[in-house]
Amino acid sequence: MSKQILTYDSEKFYLNGEEFYLAVGDIHYFRIHPTDWEHRLNLAKDFGLTAIQVYVPWHQHEREKGVFDFTGILDLAAFLETAQRVGLKVMLRPGPYICSELDLGGMPAWLLRDKDMQFRCSHPAFLEAVSDYFKVLCNVFVPYLSTNGGPIIAVCIENEYGSYGNDKVYLKNLRKMLENGGVDVPFYTIDGAVRAMIYNGTTDDAFVGLNFRARVEDCQNPLNAHADLLPGLPKFAGELWSGRSQHFTKEFSYRKIFSVP
Repeated sequence: MSKQILTYDSEKFYLNGEEFYLAVGDIHYFRIHPTDWEHRLNLAKDFGLTAIQVYVPWHQHEREKGVFDFTGILDLAAFLETAQRVGLKVMLRPGPYICSELDLGGMPAWLLRDKDMQFRCSHPAFLEAVSDYFKVLCNVFVPYLSTNGGPIIAVCIENEYGSYGNDKVYLKNLRKMLENGGVDVPFYTIDGAVRAMIYNGTTDDAFVGLNFRARVEDCQNPLNAHADLLPGLPKFAGELWSGRSQHFTKEFSYRKIFSVP
């Protein structure tokens, strides 16, 4: 496969200089049996998507410190190969925190054994654990970057970090780890459409996705309202929550669709 480079300006995305319509949805490979991956990806493509966002669950790939699993339902490489075969681009979200309604946001429970551990910041023990994980993880997915002929066109730094902290050094450290692992595609961040979250969660030389809990047609006004914080960057809705989480034993509930002022 030929190498492809994702670029952007304030209005559009481009692949190898040609306009690219980025219509992206999330698919969690670790929640779908491998025999159904291709079917789900084809459904996404038939729906009109051109790319998928893929979270990587640290707590499943490294259940015990230093013991890694990328087999079966956790075979990330096989999933990426399937996405490429189907014809979908990938925006990879390696964390370390991914939320995804997972305990500890998808970070492994063994981190809690260190009583002094501080999460999602420049704490040395946390950075060391993330660095060790990223070194292994990069060996798995870097061959599938678009610059290597694969489907991954962008890699996300953290997940909605602006609603949690404001440690910009931490975000830069994550980026450096990924770059040291061979990542040379564009980086991006994802945050809520709130000015403080955007300010705290963004980092230099990364485009920005904003999250919405509304209808598609209601995203434009907030994207325009915060454009001054995103100079030269495309208006990108990173997540659109049209549904809502459900809980076992609780009555099924629907989210009331509302308009964003």
